[in-house]
Amino acid sequence: MGDEGLELLPFSAGSRAICVESDAESDAYLHEKVVVEQFKLLQPLFSTNLKQALISELVGSLVHT
Repeated sequence: MGDEGLELLPFSAGSRAICVESDAESDAYLHEKVVVEQFKLLQPLFSTNLKQALISELVGSLVHT
């Protein structure tokens, strides 16, 4: 098995882990999903202006990803 597609990622403890590219893509997708779910839960607490600004920012970041 070759090392193609493997990336070493540093962690704060100084240890290293092997990350397969598809895992990184999956992690990014899961992170986006968590952010959207958190937004849905907190949305009732936000003012209308803040909601508009956050939605614009969220959509913009998802488009650029």
